[in-house]
Amino acid sequence: MVRLSGVAAVLASCCWALSAFGAPADSAGPEQKRRAAAVEKAAAANVPCVECHSAKGARARAPLPGTKAKAPLVNMQKHGQSVHGQERCVDCHVDAKPALHEPKLGPVDCGGCHAKASEQYRLSVHAPQKAGRPAAATCADCHGTHETLPAKNRDSTVHPRRIPELCGDCHTKIAPSPDHRQAVALGFQHYKDSIHYRAIQKSGLTKAATCVSCHGSHAVRSHLDRLSSVNRWNVPATCGTCHKGPEREYREGVHGQALARRSFDTPVCTDCHGEHGIRERRDPQSRVFAASISKSTCPQCHGATRINEKYGLQAEQRETYKESFHGLADQFGVTTVANCASCHGAHRILHSSDPRSSVNPKNVPESCGKCHENAGANYAVGGVHRPMSAGTREGRIVRNVRLFYLGLIGVTVGLMLAHNALDYAKVVRMQYRRRSDKRRYVRFVRSERWQHAILAISFFALVFTGFALRYPAAFWVKPLMNSELSFLVRGYAHRVSAIVFVVLCVYHAGYLVRTRRGREQWRALLPRKRDLSEVKQQVLYYLGRRPHPGHFDRYSYVEKVEYLALIWGSILMIVTGAILWFEGWALRHIPLWLWSLADVVHLYEAWLATLSIVVWHFYHVIFKTAHVNPAMFAGDLTEEEMRHEHPAELERITSESQAGTHPGEPPKGEG
Repeated sequence: MVRLSGVAAVLASCCWALSAFGAPADSAGPEQKRRAAAVEKAAAANVPCVECHSAKGARARAPLPGTKAKAPLVNMQKHGQSVHGQERCVDCHVDAKPALHEPKLGPVDCGGCHAKASEQYRLSVHAPQKAGRPAAATCADCHGTHETLPAKNRDSTVHPRRIPELCGDCHTKIAPSPDHRQAVALGFQHYKDSIHYRAIQKSGLTKAATCVSCHGSHAVRSHLDRLSSVNRWNVPATCGTCHKGPEREYREGVHGQALARRSFDTPVCTDCHGEHGIRERRDPQSRVFAASISKSTCPQCHGATRINEKYGLQAEQRETYKESFHGLADQFGVTTVANCASCHGAHRILHSSDPRSSVNPKNVPESCGKCHENAGANYAVGGVHRPMSAGTREGRIVRNVRLFYLGLIGVTVGLMLAHNALDYAKVVRMQYRRRSDKRRYVRFVRSERWQHAILAISFFALVFTGFALRYPAAFWVKPLMNSELSFLVRGYAHRVSAIVFVVLCVYHAGYLVRTRRGREQWRALLPRKRDLSEVKQQVLYYLGRRPHPGHFDRYSYVEKVEYLALIWGSILMIVTGAILWFEGWALRHIPLWLWSLADVVHLYEAWLATLSIVVWHFYHVIFKTAHVNPAMFAGDLTEEEMRHEHPAELERITSESQAGTHPGEPPKGEG
């Protein structure tokens, strides 16, 4: 090989030394001077190689002897700036000779200098396997060759900002099987959406987790390898290198304790937060987002029958939570309502019997007090999710009340349907119509019609908004789901309707007491002994045992039962609704199980009222007459309508008119 002249060698070595050093010698520190000297020395030793491998070399463009190939070029300036700038070419290419060497040199053994890294690499998944498979990734694939830069250098291939793309370059293209390739590619894409990747790319935080932070750099092992940093048993420790506090809390909790006992079913960090696509907990797509915790994250274990049976866990916890107000609001997508982590904690989850647990009965008031100001001891008197799920005396009471209401609803609605069926089969549907030439009889005055209209509007508004909360999976509720705004609107609408309903009840009570017309209506609606005989007469008429139906006055037993049921139901709904609305005040005076009892009564009384209106009231005022009864709209009835529905009242009014008394005033003692 032809050598350069001495002057050329000196100039070349000085150029490389200055480019690597980056500053005049007299202004450099001791370490920089030492490195500059080492680079200059290496550059002088590499002069023979420059002749062929530098773009400025004399033989760089000439074919190698005996071949048509040219010698590979090396940017010696960048080599001088690299971490290997102090090394001679022959330190790595040990089979290179000062004179002309073989066209192809042997592979470089980095282990000569990097023994520890080389040993770790030998045991990794990237190293050649015993079967003779080529290395999945070599040192040069990741670090480069002649231009290798320190990891802290932003231009380095192994700088934290560039590692995801470096690993992704292979792991989105190369995989043992198509299925695995797809999984790896998705994992890489998920990582690019993660909080770790965004922290590196947008915030420039070089300490955020990259591929090597979790999988390691040289000792990359399969997740099935017990020594792998991403093996299931080692995941908490791996995450703990950055998240020390959460790791410590996790190991103190029941999940960490189970992991220490080598329970394969216990969740680790990746089960809850994900593996590659770990997002910030405030991100709606995060697995630990408030609206996802109780829907999918915790139920993946606590909703699994195998795990619940294997470890004796309460299988109904998820379902009973979904029935609670917290669970119902959570299904609407409300992020501020309590979920599993709100009460049990996120990482340091302890059994309720542990005095340190946030759901220990002694600590429940404090835990509930985070959301419910002035939460007292009554918050702990009952089941954690719903008392009916607890095997306690209070739980049995609530369950029995629920069963009682289910039976009451079944019997009541069943009797109503039977009565309607008999009535419909016996009575020919009335086809009479109102005519202007017929005399009309006052049925309801304007004030009463307005009261009825407001009652109907507020009642159905309460039914719609109340059942929307209780049954979020219903087809007519689904368009409102996953919207905190719709949940708030529903809540405000329910409360405003409740206020209107209560005000109406108070006004109506005053109307019955303070006005002459109200007192007349009240006396007419009171049950009498005569009503029992009319019930008997009507049933026998339905069964064909009597030729004529009951001889009803202003109100029949049908209307009286309905009105009295309305009064009783309104009292129950107002009392239980107030307990549910002002739960903070209520739970300072009653235990939690009584609050839940009010919840049960409120729900099933609403069902009883709704079914009664649909089955009983609608039949008698709409379906029975083939058209809507006009009394509540026009305020009066024709003589034909009165003769059919209220014959006794018609006779009395006619008699009073002939006697000159006030028409419509019921005689004393009559109903």
